[in-house]
Amino acid sequence: MKTLARLSLLFATLMLIMVSCDKDKKPTELSTEQAKVEIRNASQAVQTNMQAVMETPAAQALSYMSELMDGKNASASLRRHLEKPGRLHLGKVMDAFRDPSVNQIFSSGKVEGEYGIYAYNFSTQTFDLVQSSTTKLEYRYPADDAARAQMQNNAVLTIDNLVYKIITYDTKASRGIKEQEAVPVKANVTLKVNNTTQMTANYESTLTDSGTPTAVSASCSMGDYSMSMSMSGSGTNYNTKESFKKGNDELMGHDLKITYTSNKEEVEKMNGYYMVKPLKFDGQVFPKAIDDHITQVEQSGGTNYDFNLLNSKIDVSVIQTEINGLIGKLQFKLYTDPDDGSKYPNLALVYQDGTYEWLEVILSGEGYKVLKLK
Repeated sequence: MKTLARLSLLFATLMLIMVSCDKDKKPTELSTEQAKVEIRNASQAVQTNMQAVMETPAAQALSYMSELMDGKNASASLRRHLEKPGRLHLGKVMDAFRDPSVNQIFSSGKVEGEYGIYAYNFSTQTFDLVQSSTTKLEYRYPADDAARAQMQNNAVLTIDNLVYKIITYDTKASRGIKEQEAVPVKANVTLKVNNTTQMTANYESTLTDSGTPTAVSASCSMGDYSMSMSMSGSGTNYNTKESFKKGNDELMGHDLKITYTSNKEEVEKMNGYYMVKPLKFDGQVFPKAIDDHITQVEQSGGTNYDFNLLNSKIDVSVIQTEINGLIGKLQFKLYTDPDDGSKYPNLALVYQDGTYEWLEVILSGEGYKVLKLK
């Protein structure tokens, strides 16, 4: 799935690789000792903020729903995506419907897995279709253990006004054979618990025939939290912005400029900034050049990566925003996977004295094994 696989891979990684628009205040470079203290304090603050999000009624109800899902079709997809590390948000719900494993749900002539209203069956512990629909998907289920014990489907997740676009793509395994997938381009989401609205969200996008987004608009409200996201542009140049707040306090945000290749199937360059309070990732990256080199080496079956080349395509500083302190720089280093012994480039945080630590370790599992293509 050349377009979507690469874009999802790049975006998962490159949401940590941006360039700041605010150049007025140059950060103070911290000593290695100071930097290690600050990065860990900041990482803990991020986890504390995200844990607070996970404790909201909406997040709790969504998490409980994932526990009730069985192993088939949309249920498996929603569970897999909602269980990803980090905060729950509309993007994760939308990712569930982009999952190739549930393509049959969106195909005509299917009886099982059509749109409709599904209710949790306490006897069979599965979701039963109780009413058909051509425009929405709705799940009725117990929001917690107490409701389940009383056999009450007191939570209702409704994804309404669904509009899809059929995209065509190549996969790494298809070897030139085109595949198709139905991807949602419009949806309205509402979550109610005990008849009280706990979350509302809206999503709309424009995609090319191969699935590359050219315009996106999304918003979400969940108790004290709110999220807004947009993407727009033309030709090969686009801009995307996001702001995730608790009240007026911004916990997460980005402002990115994206330059696609001429066929819009890959990202040539990305610059902007990404902030997860109190950390700011400040730099620029050339994803296609990085991806091409890593792919070339992996396809040859070797590990002879050119780290000078890779690191010339990334320029990212990590800043503690509350003290305006430069913690370090991101660079690629050769990583050995403890599970299978494979070696590949991974992102490391390099301190002032040249020593480094793996970014994914510092962020306690929130990192990403960079650009590992299997």
